[in-house]
Amino acid sequence: MWNGVPEVAEKWQEIMSGLVDATAAAIDRERDRGAAPDGPAARQLAQTLNDVGTSVWMRSIYLADDPAPR
Repeated sequence: MWNGVPEVAEKWQEIMSGLVDATAAAIDRERDRGAAPDGPAARQLAQTLNDVGTSVWMRSIYLADDPAPR
């Protein structure tokens, strides 16, 4: 339903943005304490990881990245 109802799509984007923010903060925190090596910008890495994760979930459940709403 997230891609078929504007209000749900908006909420989905809010949730995903929050997840990217939290992931980037965790990457920065782990790098700051020396537990994770330097690499791509934390926000860019977080965005990529979350996009890939979403694709894996969608393809596993719906066999598509963007299934048609019903």
